[in-house]
Amino acid sequence: MRHFAETALGHIKRQIEQNRTGADRGEKFLFMMPSLPLPAAFHLGRLLEDYCAADTRIVSPVIKVAEDLYREWSASVDAESRQALTHVCERNWANERGNLTSYRNEPAQAGRELVVLLIGTDRVTDSSGLADFHHCDFRTIWEEELDHSFALWSRACLEKGGIAYQPDTIVHFDEVLVPLVDRGLADILQVSLLLDGLELRTVQDGRDAEILLLSKLGVFGLPSFPGYRFTGGRSFGQYVDGAVAFFSYDMFLEEKPRDRALTTIEKFVEHNPLGQLFDASERGTFASDEEFIDALKRYIASADGTTRRSLLTCDFVLIRDRILNFRPPKQARPKKETIRRLTGGPIEVVLAALWKTLAEFKKISNEHGVFAHEALQGITIEGQLFKHDCDGESPDERRRRAIAYLARLLGGIDKWLEDWLGAAKMGADGRDLKVQSRLVRSDLDCQSARTGEPFFHFSVSLEADGFDTPVTGQFAWRLPEVEPYRVADEVIQWAWQGIAATDGYCLPVFHVPYYEELLLAKDHEETHRVLLQCIQEDDQSVFNLLGVSDIDSHDPLYPQVRNLSISYGRFIESARKNGIHAALKTDWDELRRAYESAFDAYLSQPSCAESPMAALLFRAFFIVRQ
Repeated sequence: MRHFAETALGHIKRQIEQNRTGADRGEKFLFMMPSLPLPAAFHLGRLLEDYCAADTRIVSPVIKVAEDLYREWSASVDAESRQALTHVCERNWANERGNLTSYRNEPAQAGRELVVLLIGTDRVTDSSGLADFHHCDFRTIWEEELDHSFALWSRACLEKGGIAYQPDTIVHFDEVLVPLVDRGLADILQVSLLLDGLELRTVQDGRDAEILLLSKLGVFGLPSFPGYRFTGGRSFGQYVDGAVAFFSYDMFLEEKPRDRALTTIEKFVEHNPLGQLFDASERGTFASDEEFIDALKRYIASADGTTRRSLLTCDFVLIRDRILNFRPPKQARPKKETIRRLTGGPIEVVLAALWKTLAEFKKISNEHGVFAHEALQGITIEGQLFKHDCDGESPDERRRRAIAYLARLLGGIDKWLEDWLGAAKMGADGRDLKVQSRLVRSDLDCQSARTGEPFFHFSVSLEADGFDTPVTGQFAWRLPEVEPYRVADEVIQWAWQGIAATDGYCLPVFHVPYYEELLLAKDHEETHRVLLQCIQEDDQSVFNLLGVSDIDSHDPLYPQVRNLSISYGRFIESARKNGIHAALKTDWDELRRAYESAFDAYLSQPSCAESPMAALLFRAFFIVRQ
């Protein structure tokens, strides 16, 4: 009862500190407690005596025990209780006056404080006269000192045993002990006694201590629970409720649940041959699996008391979860291949798909007992189906347009993936992998999306040494009309049409009809939608800055601006035909160098510094109000 006694003393000390007035006259602090077992009262009394002896302001405490409770203690026969009772007698704790009320008038010495503690006030008839005593009962200690948690006691118990533990061990102890108090199966005294008696000498760590605790709940009339897992999703309170219903036989009072439980056990045995199915720790005192199952059926059928006591030694988690909640396995159905839908740019989508497939590949590799990076041999990325919204007068024409459109969207992606993934050194010891990307295929299946959302279905397959079949993931790139990459392609087609319609060199500035709406769009999706509407409704989109009448072709900055217009036209033409990533790979460097060269000339060459063409250079490629 060490934990209880120390906490009760802490409460008494706190009350004394809070209620001291500092007056010169002697003060009295009156406390009353209900009946306590002799060990708990013995520990608390000695701690209180030591506390008072260490404080010069306090005289020796007056500790008195109700006569009826003292007689009960005197009937104890074990050696430890007899020793504690001897101390009680020597310290004159027994009530000598026939009632406890009179101790309220115990005189205090002048200038010193007196503490009076009465134990067993629930056993006396004059308890109404003790109204001015502070009630230091179990509820007060549980609520005010422990704050509805045994964390303080659990931590002290483990530290005294020298056990290394994690913070969640203390949480797990509470998950076991608090439900016992909440359900009235134990009080804080009994919990203190349980923790005091835990044999931690054979325990290695916090998890072992948790298992030991789960196996020591028999003192509360409960079975053993060593199979309980705190991460299993079910609270321990559910298992406590189940155990109470099982061992009180409330669960089987009616015929229907009794018959259902017996039928479930028969099905369990049918699908799980007995012999070495259960560990000895799971079946308790039963010598064999068959003996354990027979006893379980016998108890359920007849409520046999002897069998009930034997079943209390078994792991109730096994009885509840594996046997009584057994469900025969359903007939295996063919695994449905799911297609996971992804959103984003094409490279982002393919890399996300590869990452998800690699995660599945690693899981399967672990099941095979091999390292994923050692088993991986190759990666294949392949287009499977394009559900499109392309128009056409015939199915063949719609298919040709769909293939051409997809080739623009994904142009350059296959080469990019093969180059970069092949150089990623994902194999063992930095070994190169065989990477093949065939997103755009001439034989790709193309179907009209009709009223549905367009998407591009592709697969990622990972080949592995020792695997019968590749690990394959199926994915779909969502392609609604306002998908950013689709809008980008539309903008490029729109820009090219405007540039192609101009004569001579073209340094464009673009204009749109719904400029204000575009700037005021509240999110990305609305921005894409307004921009799409702008370019679909306006075919006069380009103003050629080099087409004005007073352009001086002999201006020193003119050659640089002209070269920039040429490079930009090539880039837009390449992106229109082959796709954005293809143009970035083949034509972007030329455009970038031309742009840098034009600005370098303006900033560093004195002859260009005052050129009026600088205004055109700084305006080029903007989208402006019409």
